[in-house]
Amino acid sequence: MHDALVVVDGRIVRGLQQGRTIGFPTINIAYEGELRAPAGVHAARVTLADGVLNGAAVVGGDFVESVAPKLEVYLLGDTKRERYGELARVELLQQVSELQKIVDVDVLRQKIIADVAAVEKYFS
Repeated sequence: MHDALVVVDGRIVRGLQQGRTIGFPTINIAYEGELRAPAGVHAARVTLADGVLNGAAVVGGDFVESVAPKLEVYLLGDTKRERYGELARVELLQQVSELQKIVDVDVLRQKIIADVAAVEKYFS
């Protein structure tokens, strides 16, 4: 069992749905309070109503003044596509890479593939 560095409780909300267009659908977490985690990709454990899944969590991305950092998670092995409105507990376990601004879709897809592989290695 891995100890969490940061724990975030929130509700799954609809995001921009860009991840699903390149094969990596994510859940977006609306949370209250301050997220005390560095921007980047983290190995995460996510507790949902129907079980616990591992995932690749992204902290950051949409930094706008007075808006909290975005938290979204690609759930490893998840087959349920519609989770809007569900409660989720996200435990950030270890950062695997830093946040990078990438505009090229093919470069982004390769970065996500590498990040997911790093998360899978963490859990193996």
